[in-house]
Amino acid sequence: MPADPFLAFYSGLNTFVTYLSYGAPFVLFFILIFVVPGTWLAYIQARYLKNTKFVLLELRPPREVRKTPRAMEQVFTALHSLGSGPELVLFWAKMNEKWWNGEVIFPYSLEMASFGGEIHFYMWVPERHRNIIEAALYSHYPDMEVHDAENYMERLPKTYKELNAAGYEIFGTEFLLAQKVAKRFDVYPIRTYFDFEAVAEEKELDPISGVMEVLAKIRPQDTMWIQIILQPLIGEDMKAFRKEGEDVLKEMKAKSRSVKNEQTGEVHMVMPSPGETETMRAIERKISKPPFNAVIRHVYIGPKEGFSSNYGQRGVVSAFNQYASETYNKFRNNGFVWTRANLWYPPHFFPKARLLGRKERIMKFYRNRKIYDDTFMARVLDYEIVNYGARVRMITLNAEELATLFHLPTVLVMTSPIMKSEEARRVGPPAGLPIYGEEDKGLPGI
Repeated sequence: MPADPFLAFYSGLNTFVTYLSYGAPFVLFFILIFVVPGTWLAYIQARYLKNTKFVLLELRPPREVRKTPRAMEQVFTALHSLGSGPELVLFWAKMNEKWWNGEVIFPYSLEMASFGGEIHFYMWVPERHRNIIEAALYSHYPDMEVHDAENYMERLPKTYKELNAAGYEIFGTEFLLAQKVAKRFDVYPIRTYFDFEAVAEEKELDPISGVMEVLAKIRPQDTMWIQIILQPLIGEDMKAFRKEGEDVLKEMKAKSRSVKNEQTGEVHMVMPSPGETETMRAIERKISKPPFNAVIRHVYIGPKEGFSSNYGQRGVVSAFNQYASETYNKFRNNGFVWTRANLWYPPHFFPKARLLGRKERIMKFYRNRKIYDDTFMARVLDYEIVNYGARVRMITLNAEELATLFHLPTVLVMTSPIMKSEEARRVGPPAGLPIYGEEDKGLPGI
Protein backbone atom coordinates (compact mmCIF):
# COMPACT_ATOMS: atom_id res chain seq x y z
CA MET A 1 0.00 0.00 0.00
CA PRO A 2 2.69 2.58 0.79
CA ALA A 3 4.04 2.15 -2.72
CA ASP A 4 0.76 3.23 -4.31
CA PRO A 5 1.31 7.03 -3.89
CA PHE A 6 4.76 6.75 -5.43
CA LEU A 7 3.41 4.75 -8.35
CA ALA A 8 0.65 7.31 -8.85
CA PHE A 9 3.21 10.15 -8.75
CA TYR A 10 5.52 8.56 -11.30
CA SER A 11 2.54 7.64 -13.49
CA GLY A 12 1.37 11.27 -13.46
CA LEU A 13 4.90 12.52 -14.11
CA ASN A 14 5.20 10.14 -17.05
CA THR A 15 1.92 11.43 -18.46
CA PHE A 16 3.07 15.05 -18.07
CA VAL A 17 6.37 14.36 -19.84
CA THR A 18 4.48 12.58 -22.61
CA TYR A 19 2.17 15.55 -23.20
CA LEU A 20 5.16 17.90 -22.95
CA SER A 21 6.95 15.93 -25.65
CA TYR A 22 3.86 16.29 -27.86
CA GLY A 23 3.92 20.08 -27.39
CA ALA A 24 7.68 20.45 -27.77
CA PRO A 25 7.57 20.69 -31.59
CA PHE A 26 5.07 23.54 -31.37
CA VAL A 27 7.23 25.38 -28.83
CA LEU A 28 10.29 24.83 -31.01
CA PHE A 29 8.34 26.04 -34.06
CA PHE A 30 7.33 29.23 -32.19
CA ILE A 31 10.93 29.87 -31.14
CA LEU A 32 12.30 29.34 -34.65
CA ILE A 33 9.63 31.41 -36.39
CA PHE A 34 9.22 34.32 -33.97
CA VAL A 35 11.87 34.49 -31.25
CA VAL A 36 15.05 33.82 -33.23
CA PRO A 37 14.29 36.11 -36.23
CA GLY A 38 12.99 38.87 -33.95
CA THR A 39 16.06 38.68 -31.73
CA TRP A 40 18.38 38.78 -34.72
CA LEU A 41 16.54 41.77 -36.22
CA ALA A 42 16.68 43.65 -32.91
CA TYR A 43 20.41 42.99 -32.65
CA ILE A 44 21.31 43.91 -36.24
CA GLN A 45 19.25 47.13 -36.15
CA ALA A 46 20.77 48.20 -32.83
CA ARG A 47 24.24 47.59 -34.29
CA TYR A 48 23.38 49.61 -37.40
CA LEU A 49 22.33 52.62 -35.29
CA LYS A 50 25.35 52.25 -33.03
CA ASN A 51 27.67 52.38 -36.04
CA THR A 52 25.95 55.51 -37.39
CA LYS A 53 27.58 58.77 -36.33
CA PHE A 54 25.26 61.52 -35.10
CA VAL A 55 26.12 65.17 -34.50
CA LEU A 56 24.54 67.75 -32.21
CA LEU A 57 23.89 71.11 -33.88
CA GLU A 58 23.00 74.32 -32.06
CA LEU A 59 20.59 76.65 -33.84
CA ARG A 60 21.33 80.31 -33.14
CA PRO A 61 18.66 82.67 -34.44
CA PRO A 62 19.29 86.26 -35.54
CA ARG A 63 18.27 89.09 -33.23
CA GLU A 64 14.86 89.27 -34.92
CA VAL A 65 13.03 86.36 -36.54
CA ARG A 66 10.16 87.52 -38.69
CA LYS A 67 9.51 84.14 -40.27
CA THR A 68 6.44 82.32 -38.96
CA PRO A 69 6.55 78.65 -37.90
CA ARG A 70 5.52 77.88 -41.48
CA ALA A 71 9.21 78.21 -42.39
CA MET A 72 10.18 75.46 -39.93
CA GLU A 73 7.37 73.30 -41.31
CA GLN A 74 9.15 73.38 -44.67
CA VAL A 75 12.34 72.24 -42.92
CA PHE A 76 10.50 69.23 -41.44
CA THR A 77 8.95 68.49 -44.81
CA ALA A 78 12.46 68.31 -46.26
CA LEU A 79 13.59 66.18 -43.32
CA HIS A 80 10.72 63.75 -43.94
CA SER A 81 12.01 63.17 -47.45
CA LEU A 82 15.24 61.83 -45.90
CA GLY A 83 13.29 59.00 -44.32
CA SER A 84 14.38 55.86 -46.07
CA GLY A 85 14.41 52.26 -45.01
CA PRO A 86 14.21 48.81 -46.57
CA GLU A 87 11.25 49.75 -48.78
CA LEU A 88 12.71 48.19 -51.93
CA VAL A 89 10.67 46.43 -54.59
CA LEU A 90 13.09 43.55 -55.12
CA PHE A 91 12.58 40.86 -52.48
CA TRP A 92 16.23 39.84 -52.12
CA ALA A 93 17.39 43.47 -52.03
CA LYS A 94 14.90 44.16 -49.25
CA MET A 95 16.03 41.07 -47.33
CA ASN A 96 19.64 42.20 -47.60
CA GLU A 97 18.92 45.77 -46.47
CA LYS A 98 16.64 44.82 -43.58
CA TRP A 99 17.76 41.41 -42.34
CA TRP A 100 21.49 41.53 -43.06
CA ASN A 101 22.49 45.20 -42.92
CA GLY A 102 19.83 46.11 -40.34
CA GLU A 103 18.91 49.40 -42.00
CA VAL A 104 16.30 51.44 -40.17
CA ILE A 105 14.71 54.85 -40.62
CA PHE A 106 16.99 57.30 -38.83
CA PRO A 107 15.63 59.10 -35.76
CA TYR A 108 16.21 62.84 -35.23
CA SER A 109 16.03 64.86 -32.05
CA LEU A 110 14.73 68.40 -31.52
CA GLU A 111 15.83 69.80 -28.17
CA MET A 112 15.19 72.91 -26.10
CA ALA A 113 17.56 73.15 -23.14
CA SER A 114 17.57 75.74 -20.38
CA PHE A 115 20.66 76.12 -18.22
CA GLY A 116 19.69 78.36 -15.32
CA GLY A 117 17.26 80.25 -17.58
CA GLU A 118 19.53 80.56 -20.64
CA ILE A 119 17.80 78.74 -23.49
CA HIS A 120 19.44 76.87 -26.36
CA PHE A 121 17.93 75.13 -29.38
CA TYR A 122 19.53 71.94 -30.70
CA MET A 123 19.07 69.35 -33.43
CA TRP A 124 20.64 65.88 -33.23
CA VAL A 125 21.00 64.44 -36.73
CA PRO A 126 22.95 61.74 -38.61
CA GLU A 127 26.21 63.19 -39.85
CA ARG A 128 25.53 61.94 -43.38
CA HIS A 129 22.40 64.15 -43.51
CA ARG A 130 23.94 67.20 -41.88
CA ASN A 131 24.58 69.21 -45.07
CA ILE A 132 21.06 68.57 -46.37
CA ILE A 133 19.47 69.67 -43.09
CA GLU A 134 21.67 72.76 -42.83
CA ALA A 135 20.73 73.67 -46.41
CA ALA A 136 17.04 73.38 -45.52
CA LEU A 137 17.52 75.55 -42.41
CA TYR A 138 19.51 78.26 -44.21
CA SER A 139 17.08 78.34 -47.12
CA HIS A 140 14.25 79.38 -44.80
CA TYR A 141 16.29 81.17 -42.10
CA PRO A 142 19.12 82.81 -44.07
CA ASP A 143 20.30 84.94 -41.11
CA MET A 144 20.59 82.13 -38.56
CA GLU A 145 23.78 80.23 -37.66
CA VAL A 146 24.27 76.51 -37.11
CA HIS A 147 27.21 75.44 -34.94
CA ASP A 148 28.62 72.17 -33.68
CA ALA A 149 27.71 71.76 -30.02
CA GLU A 150 29.06 69.66 -27.22
CA ASN A 151 26.76 67.01 -25.80
CA TYR A 152 25.43 68.86 -22.78
CA MET A 153 24.41 65.55 -21.19
CA GLU A 154 28.11 64.93 -20.56
CA ARG A 155 28.04 67.69 -17.95
CA LEU A 156 26.08 65.37 -15.67
CA PRO A 157 26.79 61.95 -14.18
CA LYS A 158 25.70 59.01 -16.34
CA THR A 159 23.34 57.45 -13.78
CA TYR A 160 20.75 58.74 -11.35
CA LYS A 161 22.58 57.16 -8.40
CA GLU A 162 25.67 59.24 -9.18
CA LEU A 163 23.52 62.32 -9.73
CA ASN A 164 21.76 61.82 -6.41
CA ALA A 165 25.06 61.26 -4.61
CA ALA A 166 26.25 64.62 -5.97
CA GLY A 167 23.30 66.33 -4.27
CA TYR A 168 20.85 66.64 -7.19
CA GLU A 169 17.30 65.47 -7.78
CA ILE A 170 15.42 64.79 -11.00
CA PHE A 171 11.88 64.81 -12.36
CA GLY A 172 11.13 63.39 -15.77
CA THR A 173 8.14 62.41 -17.84
CA GLU A 174 6.90 61.74 -21.35
CA PHE A 175 3.82 63.11 -23.07
CA LEU A 176 1.01 61.29 -24.80
CA LEU A 177 -1.96 62.57 -26.75
CA ALA A 178 -5.21 62.34 -24.82
CA GLN A 179 -7.57 61.47 -27.66
CA LYS A 180 -6.85 58.32 -29.62
CA VAL A 181 -9.89 57.08 -31.50
CA ALA A 182 -8.19 55.35 -34.42
CA LYS A 183 -6.59 51.93 -34.08
CA ARG A 184 -2.91 52.76 -34.23
CA PHE A 185 -2.17 56.39 -35.07
CA ASP A 186 -3.12 59.75 -33.56
CA VAL A 187 -5.20 61.30 -36.33
CA TYR A 188 -6.75 63.99 -34.11
CA PRO A 189 -4.37 67.00 -34.22
CA ILE A 190 -3.36 69.49 -31.57
CA ARG A 191 -3.82 73.23 -32.05
CA THR A 192 -1.11 74.44 -34.39
CA TYR A 193 0.34 77.79 -35.40
CA PHE A 194 -2.43 77.88 -38.03
CA ASP A 195 -4.89 78.45 -35.15
CA PHE A 196 -2.70 81.18 -33.59
CA GLU A 197 -2.41 83.29 -36.73
CA ALA A 198 -4.40 86.51 -37.05
CA VAL A 199 -4.93 89.11 -39.76
CA ALA A 200 -3.87 91.97 -37.49
CA GLU A 201 -0.22 91.76 -36.41
CA GLU A 202 -0.95 92.97 -32.88
CA LYS A 203 -3.33 90.02 -32.40
CA GLU A 204 -0.84 87.37 -33.50
CA LEU A 205 0.63 84.95 -30.98
CA ASP A 206 3.75 82.81 -31.10
CA PRO A 207 2.78 79.30 -29.87
CA ILE A 208 6.26 78.70 -28.42
CA SER A 209 6.13 81.71 -26.09
CA GLY A 210 4.62 79.77 -23.17
CA VAL A 211 7.32 77.11 -23.30
CA MET A 212 10.05 79.75 -23.50
CA GLU A 213 8.72 81.48 -20.39
CA VAL A 214 8.67 78.25 -18.38
CA LEU A 215 12.23 77.42 -19.45
CA ALA A 216 13.39 80.93 -18.56
CA LYS A 217 11.87 80.96 -15.04
CA ILE A 218 13.89 78.13 -13.51
CA ARG A 219 16.44 78.78 -10.75
CA PRO A 220 20.02 79.69 -11.79
CA GLN A 221 21.31 76.34 -10.49
CA ASP A 222 18.63 74.26 -12.27
CA THR A 223 18.44 72.75 -15.75
CA MET A 224 15.33 71.89 -17.75
CA TRP A 225 15.30 70.02 -21.05
CA ILE A 226 12.62 69.14 -23.59
CA GLN A 227 13.38 66.50 -26.18
CA ILE A 228 11.28 65.58 -29.23
CA ILE A 229 12.57 62.39 -30.87
CA LEU A 230 11.03 61.92 -34.29
CA GLN A 231 11.16 59.37 -37.06
CA PRO A 232 9.60 59.84 -40.51
CA LEU A 233 6.54 57.69 -41.12
CA ILE A 234 6.90 56.30 -44.65
CA GLY A 235 5.74 53.53 -46.94
CA GLU A 236 2.93 51.27 -45.73
CA ASP A 237 2.84 52.95 -42.33
CA MET A 238 2.11 56.33 -43.92
CA LYS A 239 -0.66 54.76 -46.01
CA ALA A 240 -2.14 53.15 -42.89
CA PHE A 241 -2.02 56.50 -41.06
CA ARG A 242 -3.92 58.25 -43.84
CA LYS A 243 -6.36 55.35 -44.14
CA GLU A 244 -7.23 55.61 -40.44
CA GLY A 245 -7.74 59.35 -40.79
CA GLU A 246 -10.03 58.83 -43.79
CA ASP A 247 -12.04 56.24 -41.84
CA VAL A 248 -12.57 58.68 -38.99
CA LEU A 249 -13.66 61.36 -41.46
CA LYS A 250 -16.13 58.95 -43.09
CA GLU A 251 -17.73 58.24 -39.73
CA MET A 252 -18.03 61.95 -38.98
CA LYS A 253 -19.35 62.80 -42.44
CA ALA A 254 -21.94 60.05 -42.12
CA LYS A 255 -23.74 62.29 -39.66
CA SER A 256 -24.59 64.56 -42.57
CA ARG A 257 -27.45 62.51 -43.91
CA SER A 258 -31.20 62.54 -44.33
CA VAL A 259 -33.30 60.95 -41.60
CA LYS A 260 -36.92 59.94 -42.14
CA ASN A 261 -39.44 60.24 -39.32
CA GLU A 262 -41.28 56.90 -39.35
CA GLN A 263 -44.40 58.36 -37.72
CA THR A 264 -44.90 61.50 -39.82
CA GLY A 265 -42.99 60.49 -42.94
CA GLU A 266 -41.08 63.77 -42.92
CA VAL A 267 -37.43 63.81 -44.03
CA HIS A 268 -35.00 65.83 -41.91
CA MET A 269 -31.39 66.72 -42.71
CA VAL A 270 -28.94 66.05 -39.89
CA MET A 271 -25.77 68.13 -40.22
CA PRO A 272 -22.52 68.01 -38.22
CA SER A 273 -22.15 70.76 -35.64
CA PRO A 274 -19.75 73.68 -36.27
CA GLY A 275 -17.27 72.10 -33.86
CA GLU A 276 -17.37 68.77 -35.71
CA THR A 277 -16.89 70.59 -39.01
CA GLU A 278 -13.77 72.33 -37.69
CA THR A 279 -12.48 69.02 -36.36
CA MET A 280 -12.94 67.38 -39.76
CA ARG A 281 -11.00 70.19 -41.41
CA ALA A 282 -8.21 69.80 -38.86
CA ILE A 283 -8.02 66.03 -39.41
CA GLU A 284 -7.96 66.53 -43.19
CA ARG A 285 -5.09 68.98 -42.77
CA LYS A 286 -3.20 66.59 -40.50
CA ILE A 287 -3.34 63.54 -42.78
CA SER A 288 -2.44 65.66 -45.82
CA LYS A 289 1.00 66.60 -44.43
CA PRO A 290 4.14 64.48 -43.82
CA PRO A 291 3.67 62.39 -40.63
CA PHE A 292 6.26 61.35 -38.04
CA ASN A 293 6.45 58.95 -35.14
CA ALA A 294 7.48 60.97 -32.10
CA VAL A 295 8.39 60.70 -28.42
CA ILE A 296 8.26 63.87 -26.31
CA ARG A 297 10.43 63.63 -23.21
CA HIS A 298 11.01 66.23 -20.50
CA VAL A 299 13.63 66.33 -17.70
CA TYR A 300 14.05 68.80 -14.83
CA ILE A 301 17.19 68.62 -12.64
CA GLY A 302 18.26 70.73 -9.68
CA PRO A 303 19.95 70.67 -6.26
CA LYS A 304 17.97 68.78 -3.61
CA GLU A 305 17.69 71.86 -1.45
CA GLY A 306 14.61 73.73 -2.57
CA PHE A 307 13.91 71.30 -5.42
CA SER A 308 10.23 71.01 -6.33
CA SER A 309 9.12 68.35 -8.78
CA ASN A 310 5.82 70.22 -8.99
CA TYR A 311 7.41 72.84 -11.25
CA GLY A 312 8.77 70.14 -13.51
CA GLN A 313 5.50 68.24 -13.49
CA ARG A 314 3.08 71.11 -13.99
CA GLY A 315 5.18 73.86 -15.57
CA VAL A 316 5.81 72.28 -18.96
CA VAL A 317 2.37 70.66 -19.00
CA SER A 318 0.74 74.04 -18.44
CA ALA A 319 2.83 75.50 -21.28
CA PHE A 320 1.86 72.61 -23.56
CA ASN A 321 -1.76 73.17 -22.61
CA GLN A 322 -1.91 76.10 -25.05
CA TYR A 323 -1.86 73.49 -27.83
CA ALA A 324 -4.93 71.80 -26.34
CA SER A 325 -8.37 71.76 -27.85
CA GLU A 326 -11.30 69.81 -26.47
CA THR A 327 -12.56 69.17 -29.98
CA TYR A 328 -9.11 68.33 -31.42
CA ASN A 329 -6.50 66.84 -29.10
CA LYS A 330 -4.21 67.71 -26.20
CA PHE A 331 -1.09 66.49 -24.40
CA ARG A 332 -1.08 64.66 -21.09
CA ASN A 333 1.50 63.18 -18.77
CA ASN A 334 2.24 59.49 -19.15
CA GLY A 335 1.62 58.46 -15.55
CA PHE A 336 3.19 55.05 -16.16
CA VAL A 337 6.54 56.59 -17.09
CA TRP A 338 6.95 59.74 -15.02
CA THR A 339 9.24 59.71 -11.99
CA ARG A 340 6.57 59.27 -9.39
CA ALA A 341 5.64 55.95 -7.82
CA ASN A 342 3.47 55.36 -4.77
CA LEU A 343 1.31 52.58 -3.45
CA TRP A 344 -1.76 54.14 -5.07
CA TYR A 345 -0.09 54.21 -8.51
CA PRO A 346 -0.41 50.93 -10.42
CA PRO A 347 0.96 48.28 -10.27
CA HIS A 348 1.08 49.14 -6.51
CA PHE A 349 4.14 47.00 -5.73
CA PHE A 350 7.60 48.04 -4.50
CA PRO A 351 7.15 51.81 -4.98
CA LYS A 352 10.71 52.74 -3.95
CA ALA A 353 12.29 50.26 -6.37
CA ARG A 354 9.97 51.39 -9.17
CA LEU A 355 10.71 55.06 -8.48
CA LEU A 356 14.46 54.45 -8.60
CA GLY A 357 14.05 52.44 -11.80
CA ARG A 358 12.00 55.16 -13.46
CA LYS A 359 14.55 57.85 -12.62
CA GLU A 360 17.38 55.71 -13.98
CA ARG A 361 15.32 54.96 -17.06
CA ILE A 362 14.41 58.57 -17.89
CA MET A 363 18.05 59.64 -17.58
CA LYS A 364 19.28 56.76 -19.74
CA PHE A 365 16.62 57.29 -22.41
CA TYR A 366 17.19 61.04 -22.56
CA ARG A 367 20.97 60.62 -22.73
CA ASN A 368 20.68 58.00 -25.49
CA ARG A 369 17.92 59.93 -27.27
CA LYS A 370 15.89 56.77 -27.25
CA ILE A 371 12.98 56.25 -29.60
CA TYR A 372 10.92 53.13 -29.02
CA ASP A 373 11.45 50.08 -31.18
CA ASP A 374 8.81 48.84 -33.58
CA THR A 375 9.68 45.15 -33.23
CA PHE A 376 8.24 43.13 -30.35
CA MET A 377 11.47 41.32 -29.49
CA ALA A 378 13.42 44.59 -29.33
CA ARG A 379 10.99 45.84 -26.70
CA VAL A 380 11.22 42.57 -24.79
CA LEU A 381 15.02 42.74 -24.75
CA ASP A 382 14.87 46.35 -23.58
CA TYR A 383 12.44 45.49 -20.78
CA GLU A 384 13.48 46.01 -17.16
CA ILE A 385 11.62 44.42 -14.29
CA VAL A 386 11.60 47.64 -12.25
CA ASN A 387 9.65 49.31 -15.07
CA TYR A 388 6.81 46.84 -14.74
CA GLY A 389 3.58 48.57 -15.58
CA ALA A 390 5.19 51.17 -17.89
CA ARG A 391 3.03 51.81 -20.92
CA VAL A 392 5.14 53.40 -23.58
CA ARG A 393 4.36 54.17 -27.17
CA MET A 394 5.10 56.73 -29.85
CA ILE A 395 2.63 59.40 -30.87
CA THR A 396 1.91 60.64 -34.39
CA LEU A 397 2.62 64.27 -35.29
CA ASN A 398 2.82 65.85 -38.73
CA ALA A 399 5.20 68.55 -39.97
CA GLU A 400 2.78 71.34 -39.03
CA GLU A 401 2.44 70.13 -35.44
CA LEU A 402 6.21 69.69 -35.06
CA ALA A 403 6.82 73.20 -36.40
CA THR A 404 4.37 74.51 -33.80
CA LEU A 405 6.26 72.80 -30.97
CA PHE A 406 9.78 73.56 -32.23
CA HIS A 407 10.70 76.67 -34.22
CA LEU A 408 12.89 79.71 -33.82
CA PRO A 409 11.02 82.24 -31.64
CA THR A 410 9.65 85.15 -33.63
CA VAL A 411 9.77 88.86 -32.78
CA LEU A 412 6.61 88.32 -30.75
CA VAL A 413 8.75 86.62 -28.08
CA MET A 414 11.28 88.58 -26.03
CA THR A 415 14.38 86.40 -26.36
CA SER A 416 17.31 88.82 -25.93
CA PRO A 417 17.81 88.31 -22.17
CA ILE A 418 17.33 84.52 -22.23
CA MET A 419 18.65 83.26 -25.57
CA LYS A 420 21.98 83.62 -27.32
CA SER A 421 21.54 85.03 -30.81
CA GLU A 422 23.73 86.03 -33.73
CA GLU A 423 24.42 89.75 -33.91
CA ALA A 424 26.00 89.75 -37.39
CA ARG A 425 23.98 89.01 -40.48
CA ARG A 426 25.01 86.01 -42.51
CA VAL A 427 25.76 86.78 -46.19
CA GLY A 428 27.05 84.67 -49.04
CA PRO A 429 30.42 85.04 -50.80
CA PRO A 430 30.77 87.71 -53.49
CA ALA A 431 30.10 86.74 -57.09
CA GLY A 432 33.12 85.65 -59.12
CA LEU A 433 35.09 84.44 -56.13
CA PRO A 434 37.45 81.62 -57.25
CA ILE A 435 36.36 78.34 -55.68
CA TYR A 436 38.86 75.87 -57.15
CA GLY A 437 42.02 77.99 -57.34
CA GLU A 438 42.14 80.34 -60.33
CA GLU A 439 38.91 80.52 -62.31
CA ASP A 440 40.57 79.96 -65.67
CA LYS A 441 42.08 76.65 -64.60
CA GLY A 442 38.75 74.83 -64.59
CA LEU A 443 37.61 72.12 -62.24
CA PRO A 444 40.06 69.74 -60.55
CA GLY A 445 40.98 66.80 -62.74
CA ILE A 446 39.72 68.40 -65.95
